[in-house]
Amino acid sequence: MKAYGHSLGNTLGAIAFMLGAVCLLAVWIFQCTGRAAQRGVRAELDDHLLRDVGLSRAHVAIEVSKRA
Repeated sequence: MKAYGHSLGNTLGAIAFMLGAVCLLAVWIFQCTGRAAQRGVRAELDDHLLRDVGLSRAHVAIEVSKRA
């Protein structure tokens, strides 16, 4: 079946491609917000806990200054 010069298969393929791209974008956004939240939590840890996980206050300050 043809509609406006495109086959149904091509149209469905384009829709599937766009849905995949939207899903990848959504995953990326969730990952970015998760990393930003983790940076905020690390910033609130005291020096003793930071040492326990192998981080320094200076390293955490650099991480926290990154954009979300």
